[in-house]
Amino acid sequence: MPRLTAHEVETIRRRQLHARRTALNAQQAQLDLDSYILEMEAKNGVIGQNASLDLQTGVITSQET
Repeated sequence: MPRLTAHEVETIRRRQLHARRTALNAQQAQLDLDSYILEMEAKNGVIGQNASLDLQTGVITSQET
């Protein structure tokens, strides 16, 4: 039965580590973004005011009830 060479196994393991590192970096970027959005919502009085922030346009809309 054919087997992988030591170099092939090392390459696979390095690429797995790279994929995990990339996934962790993406998670960190999402957390940074979420934190910044929360800061902007707090700064602009969106939190607790029945309002929302449209991230595409930057418009804050109040949802009057």
